[in-house]
Amino acid sequence: FTLRSRKSITNTRNPQGRLFPMENNNTKLMPGSSSSLKSTPRVQELTYLAFNFFSTIAVTFINKACFARVNFEYPAMLCNIHFIVTWLGVELMRKCGLFEPVKELKDSSKQKHRIFERNFFTIVLVVGLVTPLNNTSLKLNGMGFYQIFKLLVTPGVVLLEYLLDGKVLSRNRTLSVVAVCLFVLISSRAELQFSLFGTVCASLWVPLAATYKVQWGRVRKLYQCSTLALMHAVLPYATIVQFIISPLVDPPGFFPIPVDSRIHNVDRT
Repeated sequence: FTLRSRKSITNTRNPQGRLFPMENNNTKLMPGSSSSLKSTPRVQELTYLAFNFFSTIAVTFINKACFARVNFEYPAMLCNIHFIVTWLGVELMRKCGLFEPVKELKDSSKQKHRIFERNFFTIVLVVGLVTPLNNTSLKLNGMGFYQIFKLLVTPGVVLLEYLLDGKVLSRNRTLSVVAVCLFVLISSRAELQFSLFGTVCASLWVPLAATYKVQWGRVRKLYQCSTLALMHAVLPYATIVQFIISPLVDPPGFFPIPVDSRIHNVDRT
């Protein structure tokens, strides 16, 4: 802690006869000390990480319950519901002034809307494709089989960053990734049911999910914006993409939804 005193610090002898400084009663503890400044961001990072971890698990189980127990047979439409609710929440945060919206690129040679910019259009397209494929895999496959394919995204991201940007993981991070992958693999042995169409969707989802994670970071760096700002800009267009591909992954009959009978057979093998 940083100590500041209005008077000089006096020296006092301890029982062993050594001198050590003693501050007087006017000494103040500065709240903005270097230790507190260093600990605050770390606590925030751990809090955000824990919230993301538990919320991701909760959303996965809730989605699976919608497919298995509520008999909601529309994975793409469920994604649209998620995106609309998320965007409304982000828009509320924008109105409260919690983040700055994404600004257009300042390149004078590119006087066009950001949707026509290649990197932004790519992230919109990938986000609109990834989530419906992910939910379709969750709907048609068991949780264990779903988790194994989800596990493959991490090495996919590492490989893609190495090929595109030449990034190499450090030894400690590599060991951490391997340990987490082994833990998830061991814990996912129980429920390995799968279907042919679900496996196809999961196989298509893995490279797209890795591309999504890498491209998201690139677009954030390009526009120099926060994650909330990028979500606010991307989600409306990604929702349109999801509506367009909904007939490819969702069965017919969303309007209206029967309550007492199943609409579509989950096993599409």
